[in-house]
Amino acid sequence: MNIIELFENAGIYSADLKEFNFEDIEKIKRQFENEKFNHQNLERNYAEDLILAINKFPNELLFIVNNRVLYNFFAKKDYSRNRFSSNNALSVSLENVKEFIDRLLSEEINTFINQKMADNSFENIEYLLIAKEYLPQKSLDILSQKVTEKLDFVSERIKDNLLIVDNDIVSIYFIKFSPFYTLLSQFRSAEIDAKIKLFNQKISSPHLRPEMKSVFASSIIIAMGNYDAIDPELNNTLKSNREEVANVMIEKEPSRSDSGMSLWAIIGIFLVVFRLIFLLVRCSR
Repeated sequence: MNIIELFENAGIYSADLKEFNFEDIEKIKRQFENEKFNHQNLERNYAEDLILAINKFPNELLFIVNNRVLYNFFAKKDYSRNRFSSNNALSVSLENVKEFIDRLLSEEINTFINQKMADNSFENIEYLLIAKEYLPQKSLDILSQKVTEKLDFVSERIKDNLLIVDNDIVSIYFIKFSPFYTLLSQFRSAEIDAKIKLFNQKISSPHLRPEMKSVFASSIIIAMGNYDAIDPELNNTLKSNREEVANVMIEKEPSRSDSGMSLWAIIGIFLVVFRLIFLLVRCSR
């Protein structure tokens, strides 16, 4: 529960909402009583917090109500773009919005970060980061630390002899996929570049153990190409390695007799089409 979720459940929203009134406060009080009845473990008085926001920070609250990414995140909804009218845009400073979120909503963000990082659900976090500029620095620091710890965790599991410690494959399976590296790019630094460079050297080594090569190597190299390094040379290396491995995988795949296309080519086309459809649907909301 958070104040925006309470706001949503109280039914205060309207398409032309530009200010709040006494009736809105009464709706909040009634709805919070219902919430307490249904969720008896609620410790914080979110009604008081939301009423405080209405009385002291109405513009900041209205800004979030009219921001699709922030409102959907806090309200736990998936409203389309049509719900959010540009006519209701408010002139609120970036710092004021960040301070408002830090004061009344940071707990929700931090809980979300902890849960999604534990589940390796990096794409969910990436979507929230569309509104990164409005998020409190403390929350971003927590996320930066956790994503860096993930990279360190992988490095610790893969020793210099290129064996997986304790055969703990499942715990580092996420490094085979691009969302981790895309999220890592949000917090890129010279330090992260150095860690990625070392990891790339390990995974690209000709001395790589067969069990690692069969389970991880090619997929990791392709996925790692999504990391946007600060170092241009490293960036070029990652992208070049990705293209080289992808081409080798396509060449090794036998051609289909009926279409003349390899399995990897078909999969590649499918993924591109699926990605385009996904982006079109999301952008149209």
